[in-house]
Amino acid sequence: MTEPGTASGVTEGTGTPVVSLRQVRKVYASAAGPRTALADITFDVARGEFACVVGPSGAGKTTLLRCLAGLMPPTSGEALFEGAPLRSVPDGIGVVFQDYGRSLFPWLTVARNVELPLRVRGVQRAARAGRVAEVLASVGLADAGGQYPWQLSGGMQQ
Repeated sequence: MTEPGTASGVTEGTGTPVVSLRQVRKVYASAAGPRTALADITFDVARGEFACVVGPSGAGKTTLLRCLAGLMPPTSGEALFEGAPLRSVPDGIGVVFQDYGRSLFPWLTVARNVELPLRVRGVQRAARAGRVAEVLASVGLADAGGQYPWQLSGGMQQ
């Protein structure tokens, strides 16, 4: 994380960061009163840069990622994707939740689960098949396309 008001991950003149948070704050209402999950978080992630969010349970990691994915608006501040405010999940972005078992359709094969968003987007069958094969191979599941999620280990499902 950087200090509020500073930017990292973008060298001057290289363009807009892929994701940015500016003074992001998220407060939840609770029976005990307001609970601050995020307080004045500011950082950038440039194209090609790898970022990791770590911290103890309850530190706000999931809240931060939900704001970054456009799934939850911050209480204050701004979350940006390629310079535009995040109001929903941007086109071309996929979100996989930690509870990945609920993200898979058990009645579809692994390949059909991977293919589904491409089909919804109207990608042609041949292009879908090629992309599915490529993605499964990239995660070591090239031979698992015909199996169902319940036939895979938890790590393979993830």
